[in-house]
Amino acid sequence: MKNKIILVMIFILINTNLYSDRFMMNCISPDRKNATFYKLDNTKKENKLFVRSMKGRWSDFCEQDIDINKKVKCFFKELSVIRLEEEIQQDLIIKSKKSISFSNYELIEKKEEYKKNENNASDGSVEKVFECRKIRL
Repeated sequence: MKNKIILVMIFILINTNLYSDRFMMNCISPDRKNATFYKLDNTKKENKLFVRSMKGRWSDFCEQDIDINKKVKCFFKELSVIRLEEEIQQDLIIKSKKSISFSNYELIEKKEEYKKNENNASDGSVEKVFECRKIRL
């Protein structure tokens, strides 16, 4: 009888899906002033990435803002998400790239400023590496 119970338990453990389709992580900015939660949902046909601040609500990370001067594009590749954002101001073009990896649990944000009149002349580039940790679901 004990052997049957052990065999049934082993069979149940083997057949369960050990790979999850939902991932969550918490990232803290390098200056330790901002903390943000990220939740990746791969269960449906469309990949969705949700984000929320400590006291905010969940919102779609790839959704374009109401601001007309911003262009947002997102690219999903397995457990990585890249968000490209371009903001046009009076005399500047600010391009930012957020690269989120749920396999390595890391977030890298890179911002570049360009003058509107001069093409491909970057004023400065800032790269921030956020400290992230996995949250079990």
